[in-house]
Amino acid sequence: HMSAPKSKAEQNRESARRAWQRNVQQRKEQRELIALLEEQLEVVKCDFEQSLAQTQACIRQVQSESQALQEQNYMLQCRLMLLESLEVDASISAVSSLVTSDAELDDFQLSPQ
Repeated sequence: HMSAPKSKAEQNRESARRAWQRNVQQRKEQRELIALLEEQLEVVKCDFEQSLAQTQACIRQVQSESQALQEQNYMLQCRLMLLESLEVDASISAVSSLVTSDAELDDFQLSPQ
């Protein structure tokens, strides 16, 4: 025996129930997707924070090396200036000793035999 054709109201209820089930399924899939994206975001965030920390450590390292080089440079400049002034002093004393020995030579030559 054939089942009676469904009334319009019954068809509407079934259609609404299917739509509701699709909606529930879509919302479940969206929640799963959101959870997955949040996990991925957490991983990316951790990687970023680790990378940032490494970069900051590198920056501090380079800054301290730069500071050390600056101090070393200053010390070398001081030593260079000191050496240059010592060279000038040495040149002056060398020239004056040459002048002195020339004068002594002249005195020697001028002295009567």
